[in-house]
Amino acid sequence: RRDVVLAAIHEGVPIGYISALAERASAVAWATDLVVAPEQRRKGAASALLTATQVWALERGVRRLILEKQSKNQAYIRRAQKFGYDFCGYNDQYYPTQDVALFFGRAVK
Repeated sequence: RRDVVLAAIHEGVPIGYISALAERASAVAWATDLVVAPEQRRKGAASALLTATQVWALERGVRRLILEKQSKNQAYIRRAQKFGYDFCGYNDQYYPTQDVALFFGRAVK
C-alpha cells in the first residue's frame, strides 16, 4: 500500500520513481523505493523526486518524513544527509534478503 507514487520523466520516458506512505495518526510519512535508471543517475532526478515527496508530505500535514534504504546504498545515504536527514534507526533483517535497513528522518517544513 502506498499513498503516492511520483515518477521522473525525461524526454517522455520514465527514468525513476519514489513512493510514500503517510501514517495520519502520527503525522509521519515513509518514503520508499527511490529508484533512478543507472544511465540517468547524477543528473538531478533523485533530488527532484525527493523534493517533490517533501512537498507532497507538507501539503498533507505530515510533520516528519522518514527515508528507508539498504545499508549498502552509499549514494542514497549521502543524498539523505545532503537533504538534512539524520540517521534515526535501523532494522537488521528488514528486507527479504536479510539486508539491514537504515532510516533517516527530518521535520517537514
